[in-house]
Amino acid sequence: MFTTRTLPNLSEIFSDSFLDGHDYMPNSLGKKEVDLLFKHNLFKCFLPREWNGLGLSLTETVELIEQSAFINGSLGWLIQIGNGGNYFAAYFEEKIAFSYFSNRDTVIAGSGTPTCQAISTDGGYIISGKWRFCSGSNYANWFTITFKTSDNETVLSAMVPRESVTIEEDWDTLGLRQTATNTIAVNQLFVPMDAVFSLSNQRFSFDNPIWNMPFVLFAQAFFMPVVIGIFKRMLAETRILLKEQTHKTWSTDNYKKLNLWVEEGNLLIEKTNVELGEMLEKCTNTADEFTDCTTSAYQLSFLHANENIRNLAHKLFAKLGMEVLFVQHPIARCYMDLMMASQHKLLQEST
Repeated sequence: MFTTRTLPNLSEIFSDSFLDGHDYMPNSLGKKEVDLLFKHNLFKCFLPREWNGLGLSLTETVELIEQSAFINGSLGWLIQIGNGGNYFAAYFEEKIAFSYFSNRDTVIAGSGTPTCQAISTDGGYIISGKWRFCSGSNYANWFTITFKTSDNETVLSAMVPRESVTIEEDWDTLGLRQTATNTIAVNQLFVPMDAVFSLSNQRFSFDNPIWNMPFVLFAQAFFMPVVIGIFKRMLAETRILLKEQTHKTWSTDNYKKLNLWVEEGNLLIEKTNVELGEMLEKCTNTADEFTDCTTSAYQLSFLHANENIRNLAHKLFAKLGMEVLFVQHPIARCYMDLMMASQHKLLQEST
């Protein structure tokens, strides 16, 4: 997409795994795939090397996310979620952050929705509550939970260890089925203050402009390459279907229409990647700042791009015949994954 540096070869890493012909229905990755993600450090792409990360730039990380989503939607979603959690490192005291995030086994799942009110106590908070949509819950060893304080206005988050969390395996959806995006719960859990953080209070700065981005824009910059990668795969699979001999009975008009929509999709991907690249370039230029105006403009651009991709995917899927309705068909898989990824609230305009 943007980078020329050699990135980990994901197709080679996952060549003999679930990505080729395995059942799509389990609701999480298998142990083999999870082990590969840890082995190749794919949850720590942009963390610096001295923190046991790969030390990739933001642009390279985004490129890797798109590539992974092209291979498999669930894989792309989990890589971006696992990397996204590293954004929180700068919101702890540096020594505490290092103890959490430099561990090679650390991977975070969680939720940013404040679903409960915590009770303040000496040295921390007592928290009880549930949080839905925690992707990667089957292998995460830390979870972030978000809550309101007793004034019902201040929103805080906390890192809690896996052993303090109950996981409710309720992930049963149309797409992104292998992401184990389950509900988690805690009951009367004491959380010390050094595990609590606020996205309005950055504690220290890495030598990396990623942490200068507003969080919502950062999240969109990670969500969009998942959408793009899945849609790119859907277009590629559509081209394959159009070339198959068994579809010579399709009308000439239908062929022309479908081919035009595929070309339209490729142009839409190209345009979105250009806009994403411009934003990432702005991020890496330390002389630039993300004002409220520029942030809003980029956010709106990504919302529109997401909507346009969804609409075009709907049109394509509706005209590809009965064959693509089978859940194991690659186009059906792409379509369902795309609908899931693009439905995230941060990619949807408020209604």
